[in-house]
Amino acid sequence: MDTSYLSRKIADASLDIEAIKLNTVNPFQWASGYRMPIYNDNRQLLGSFEHRMLVEQALVSMIKEEGIKPEFIAGTMTAGVAPAASVANRLGIPLVIYDNATGKALAFPTPPIAPLDISEVDAIASTSPIAIPYGVTAANGMQLPFLYARQKAKEHGLEQQIEGVVKKGWNVALMDMRIGDGYLNDAKAALEEIGLSVPDYQSVVTWEVIPADLRGRTGVVIEDLISTGGSSAKEVKQFRELGADIELCCSIFNYNLDTVHNAFGKLTEPCLVKSALTYDVLLAVAKERGYVTPEEIELLEEWREAPFEWGERHGFPPVLKNE
Repeated sequence: MDTSYLSRKIADASLDIEAIKLNTVNPFQWASGYRMPIYNDNRQLLGSFEHRMLVEQALVSMIKEEGIKPEFIAGTMTAGVAPAASVANRLGIPLVIYDNATGKALAFPTPPIAPLDISEVDAIASTSPIAIPYGVTAANGMQLPFLYARQKAKEHGLEQQIEGVVKKGWNVALMDMRIGDGYLNDAKAALEEIGLSVPDYQSVVTWEVIPADLRGRTGVVIEDLISTGGSSAKEVKQFRELGADIELCCSIFNYNLDTVHNAFGKLTEPCLVKSALTYDVLLAVAKERGYVTPEEIELLEEWREAPFEWGERHGFPPVLKNE
């Protein structure tokens, strides 16, 4: 399917459900402390099977357009794991994640389908991060919303522990992966605290996640969001250091900041960056829909040229962490 068409559809969906918010009057405070006129939370796209499939189709199309035939898909922690799992399942190849604790790659069975025997459930939830591939695979198979519970609430952004779309009163099937000490009860409590019902048929996945030998194998890195590009380039570098051949990094959204070119330019070997939705396409769709005014578009275009100076220039100084 045409990626430009999918890109615009993802822009429409992101604006409709406020996975992307634009506000030049009262800018958002990012984790860095800087005030920015845009806020992105791609995890909101997990709440709809149709939205997840849009993202999956776009990512798969970009891989095929480049003529790359990956032997594995690498999902970045944590938000990149769910879309990467969907892509890996679609292509019939393993999903791999980088374990920062050990410096090794972990491979998931292909396809990682969990044996669920449930009915009358409104959504699938999982613990994070190891159970995410199984949770999103089950949610895709049942065409249900998917959400996951962090081990603790984030310390920045919306400071939430539950990622994804939530509707009070939902019956939710909760999946856990027994790696060491799980936190199933904590996740259940967090879901119930925000108004969800977690019945007793929680599914515990028992498949073994094994270290992966990536030497000489071709992979594609799937990222949730590319902002400055530093963390994405680091992921590529880490997988390359394990012997993998990584020539492509795909993301759901990309701000298209100049820093991305600088970050990836520091890699010893080139790596192409492609994104399902870019800032330029987002602004074009927002303008066509009347979501923003021409004056706001001008401010948003100005932000992209100097994002870390924009806030103070318009009366919104950063709130630095040491203050």
